[in-house]
Amino acid sequence: MGYSSQDIQTISLFKGLDPQERLSLFEVSRRLHLDPDTIVVQEGKEGASLFVILNGSVRVSKGIRGELEHLATLTNGDFFGEMALLEKAPRSATVTTTESSIILEFKQETLEELFERFPRIGTKVYQNLAGGLSRRLRQLAERIKEISWRD
Repeated sequence: MGYSSQDIQTISLFKGLDPQERLSLFEVSRRLHLDPDTIVVQEGKEGASLFVILNGSVRVSKGIRGELEHLATLTNGDFFGEMALLEKAPRSATVTTTESSIILEFKQETLEELFERFPRIGTKVYQNLAGGLSRRLRQLAERIKEISWRD
């Protein structure tokens, strides 16, 4: 598949997994080569995939009071679309590439099958998802404060 050890080491979602477990995750992913300004997920649309940025960056934005607000920029090793794994609800934000990017796509169904076969992988991935969500909630709370002060 052409993944380097650097690719694997930068992914926070894979923290705590041994090399074989990480390889198992890479093997169930699809590698996307995306141009700048490509919408990867769109707010309000259904989705069933988790994405990991191998190389590049994306802008996360959300419609707030009729305007598209920039919430965050994610880069190498970051992940998004995790809510598709946690709840079956429409996408909560739009994610757009800001440069040429290489992104791994993990389909929910494929991940669930892998986690059934290898529960330790599932446990570690969900622990890492929880840690990442906690960090994002703190950052988002600060961003919301900034946005609300503009009014």
